[in-house]
Formats: sequence, C-alpha cells, structure tokens
Amino acid sequence: MTGKQFRIRRAVMDLTQAQLASELGVQPNTISRYENEDLKIPKAVELALKTIEQQVSQRDEEFNEEERQERFKEYLNESAAEFIKDFPEENMTDAWAGGAYEQMDEDLRNEISYEDFFKVLMASIHEAE
Repeated sequence: MTGKQFRIRRAVMDLTQAQLASELGVQPNTISRYENEDLKIPKAVELALKTIEQQVSQRDEEFNEEERQERFKEYLNESAAEFIKDFPEENMTDAWAGGAYEQMDEDLRNEISYEDFFKVLMASIHEAE
C-alpha cells in the first residue's frame, strides 16, 4: 500500500491522523510518516486498517438506520399534525392515510407495510392530541 492510498483510506473514513493513530496504537507523527512514505507501512498496520474500515462502515450503517428511523418519526409527526388539522373530529379516512403513505419516501415505504403505517400513524395522532 502506498502512502497516498493510506491517506485516501483514512480520509474516506473521515478520521484525522490523530484519531487513526489512536485506533492503531501509534503516534500521530507515524501516520504522517506513512502517508508521506517516509516510513514503510507494515502488513500488520494494513490489516488493522481493514478492521477499522469495517468498524467505521458498521457505525455508518447504524447511523443511517437511526437517521432513517428519525425521518420516519418526523414524517409521522407531520402527518399526525396534518390529520388533526384536516379532521378535527377524528373522521379518519382510509383514502387520507393511503395518500399520506404514498407521499412517504419510497425507501421508507419499503420498510413498513400500509397496515403498520396506519397503526403507527393513529398512535402518533393520539399522542399529538
């Protein structure tokens, strides 16, 4: 692995030299020396870097899942608020809920059935009241 490849991989993980050094158990100037090719990158460091990349990737996936759930929660809260405004007498119609479901981002729709969406929406409406 070249110093440039090492630097790119560190940058892709969005880690500073100090952060990566801490993960690898080396001094920050060692990372600089690897990247500037002043010091050969040992195979053990390359293998450790792959492990760190996997950990960072997993953290990113977990963050994306949390973000997706947060977006869904926000959408439900907005839908509940609209419902209360549009139907103050709780005259919920399947057509209205179906429209709200269809307006939801496709990736979110793929994660929840209409029936489950309806149940969660109704619970959000009752919480908002």
